[in-house]
Amino acid sequence: MVLYTNAAVMLNGVVGPALPAPLGLADAFALFGVFHTYEGINREVAVEAFSDAKGRWIAVDLDEIAPFPRGKRMTRLLSIRHLGTWAFPDLAAARRFLARKIRERVQRLHPDLAVSAVRVRSLTWPRGRDSYEQNQAEGKSVVVYSD
Repeated sequence: MVLYTNAAVMLNGVVGPALPAPLGLADAFALFGVFHTYEGINREVAVEAFSDAKGRWIAVDLDEIAPFPRGKRMTRLLSIRHLGTWAFPDLAAARRFLARKIRERVQRLHPDLAVSAVRVRSLTWPRGRDSYEQNQAEGKSVVVYSD
């Protein structure tokens, strides 16, 4: 079974027909590998909480809510089909559930902020010869999900 799973996910139609594999199985292999593909963009994830006490969105320290290496953190926050596969009937419900759990954790860690909502953003910016910060300033930010 382990060999079949590895072959189904790694080959996935590259050599011959694709082997049947559920999407939840593919998420186990969804880590962002260094040499998996070449993209002309950088990608990062950010979490923000709306503080009723401050009346604005504030950045959340990712180490407080997802204390994992960068690739695993992005996989857990962005590729959450495994929640939709078994525990929830659809991806939107899984994302609302995860956003609620993040909000509850931030509220426990920072009760003075009075957090009423959280959102998870995907940040992308072009790779280039200019400085990292300059290219990041030219990037795009998209809300992936929120509660």
